[in-house]
Amino acid sequence: TTASATYALDECAADASQRVRESLGTVGVSVLSAAVSTLLACAMLFACTITFFQQFGTFLFITLAAAILFSVLWFPPLVIVFSKDVPRWCRKAVGHDGFAVAAAADADE
Repeated sequence: TTASATYALDECAADASQRVRESLGTVGVSVLSAAVSTLLACAMLFACTITFFQQFGTFLFITLAAAILFSVLWFPPLVIVFSKDVPRWCRKAVGHDGFAVAAAADADE
């Protein structure tokens, strides 16, 4: 889940908060949907009579709940606080075709 958010954060944007907002808007729905479906599957294991399946369901449920809370509530603010400025080539490419615009802008200088 955090890897998906990090991959989406690699897009060019004006500032860190905008990149976080766009990444959560892009992959956030998919990540939350996958987490909810997996959590529901884990919840079905709670009703099992075999102890192993109950413990395994509990382990998976706690692990996935912690992962989704980390990736949605804790990781984005950390990215905003500790992110560096957008690279020079990226600032030129904002709103355009990315590398092609940045290469053309560098050629003009």
